[in-house]
Amino acid sequence: MTNASAALIPLIYKIYYTAGSEEGGKASLTIKQFEGIVELNRSLSEQLSGSSGPR
Repeated sequence: MTNASAALIPLIYKIYYTAGSEEGGKASLTIKQFEGIVELNRSLSEQLSGSSGPR
């Protein structure tokens, strides 16, 4: 989960923020390039379905 969280942060900037804007800068109103989040979601789903539940 820690690795997934670390992977999510750059995806958020790539998908939701305008390229070249300063940190904390301009958010994009158009969601684009969301393939990375789809792949991360698929990977997490596979990992969770293979788990034995809460410990």
